[in-house]
Amino acid sequence: MFYDRFLELCRQKGVSPAAAAREMGFSNATTTQWSHGSIPSKASLSKISTYFDVSTEYLKTGIGTAATSETHSPDNSAPIEPDTFQFERFVHLCKQQGKMQSHLYDLVGLPSKAGSNLKRTKKVKPEILEVWAAELNTSAEYLNGDSLHTDRSGRTDKLLKDPAAFQAVCELLYQYGKYLMISGSRRGGQPLNLQGQWNANIRPAWSSNYTVNINTQMNYWGASLCGLQECLEPYLRMVHEVCKRGEKTAKVNYGCRGFACNHNVDLWRKTAPVIGESNYMYAPLCGVWLANEIYEHYLNGGLDAERDTVLEIVRQAALFIMDYLVEHDGCYVSCPSASPEAVFDRNGRCALGLHSAFENGLARQALMNAASIVEEPSERTKIQNTLDHLQPFEYAQEGLSEWSGGISCSEKGHRHFSPLYALYPGRVAGAKDPELLFQMRKLFDCRQANSKGQIGWSTAWAICLAGRFHDGATAQKNIQLLIDKALFRNLFNVHWPAIFQIDGNFGYVAGVNECLIGYQDGVIELLPALPPDWREGKMNGAQIRGARISFSWKNGQVTQVSSDREIILSGKNLAKNCRIGELIRLKEGT
Repeated sequence: MFYDRFLELCRQKGVSPAAAAREMGFSNATTTQWSHGSIPSKASLSKISTYFDVSTEYLKTGIGTAATSETHSPDNSAPIEPDTFQFERFVHLCKQQGKMQSHLYDLVGLPSKAGSNLKRTKKVKPEILEVWAAELNTSAEYLNGDSLHTDRSGRTDKLLKDPAAFQAVCELLYQYGKYLMISGSRRGGQPLNLQGQWNANIRPAWSSNYTVNINTQMNYWGASLCGLQECLEPYLRMVHEVCKRGEKTAKVNYGCRGFACNHNVDLWRKTAPVIGESNYMYAPLCGVWLANEIYEHYLNGGLDAERDTVLEIVRQAALFIMDYLVEHDGCYVSCPSASPEAVFDRNGRCALGLHSAFENGLARQALMNAASIVEEPSERTKIQNTLDHLQPFEYAQEGLSEWSGGISCSEKGHRHFSPLYALYPGRVAGAKDPELLFQMRKLFDCRQANSKGQIGWSTAWAICLAGRFHDGATAQKNIQLLIDKALFRNLFNVHWPAIFQIDGNFGYVAGVNECLIGYQDGVIELLPALPPDWREGKMNGAQIRGARISFSWKNGQVTQVSSDREIILSGKNLAKNCRIGELIRLKEGT
């Protein structure tokens, strides 16, 4: 229907539907009629066609390409002579972008009627080409005869839709994510929030806050493994400030030691619940999640100077867990217990149950972390005793049970994969418990099969989980979905239907990391979930558990691997003639 095409065009243009309608002079009532199936008038279609630079036929029927004939260069039929100024391309781009030729001549000191001379000589100085290329959002090479029009104004949508460019786009997105991290998270500044530093609105979506029931954590999932430890400083500082502020919330709201933080943090480090519905506002273990993330980055290396701060955060999180849990049928459980933004049906709509899989995973990870870092023997014994008596995970028809008692989420395709926290980003679940892993995979498949909308950060989380499941095919499927459905043309992540949110960009980076390098029980594994179409490549300087590793692969097998310190490496996916660095020891039996 027309409205679906309208939403898709808004997504590609990088503008919200409301803003696009407003800029074209349409009222909210008009767009509401569109959403109910109404077709705009001929005059309105013409206006929309001009705004999006598409044909009215495409708007009405969806048949053919979205591009108008004007988007195709008029000189396609003529052979291009390299290093010769393409006057026709210059004229076409000026017309396409509404730029006056005389203005561009004036910028470089040429007379306003220079066109006839340029058309005849086909020679332009390189410095002039650079100025015009910047003005016309293209490259100097394109204006001078090169066949590739890079179109810095955002024609990347063509690249994203080219099946032959899949691996190149994957690498571009990975490097782009690292670039965004370096640009947006620097020492002394604030950590990355929902829009990073690229928010353009006075009142942005979700106030551009730090949503710590997934989004803020996802922003930094891939940072340490990429070797970007310096970019973690604002994040670590924020979590430490939340830890301090959250001590009062733990004491006043929950009667516990340690620190507590709910789902929404702002510049002033708010840790108490916001006003709202309990399925999202009641989330007292989000501070524990932040603590677990900090410890994971610490283990990857590069934060040794911050050991005391990390220890304090991890210890305070464990103290809160031990006080917050209650005893039930001989086990420790969390109650009331939430699973981010999820609800279930029990004589009506409910959001709080007994010991959710999400909070079970958080508690286990926090206690495992504290047991490994706390040095005082009696305190470590208490932590281990609590860990040993946590209620086990339970199973339901869809797989892993979201709450104790076999209770599942009402929405089978829910966007949050929170019940699977213990697998990723946590490290609780693994090969040692194949039944738990099987039930987690069953729930993962259920959520994937019933998903109704493509949300960038949720798709990125699915890539990460596919990596932990060692399933390269599913990872590739979700990567393709993210490219097809969850990117603006400038490669920013989309939160359906057309809201910019940056977490998916960073979650994708973490997903690539999980596909290429894994770690469990002291052993590093390379290419655990290699997407089938990534036939060859290399990864340089990945930092995991204190070691910097570089490796190359071809046809799904590692051909060379090196490390700057001693590591134990799984022998899986290594070519027979793989060149292995002298500091690498292969795990026996692999």
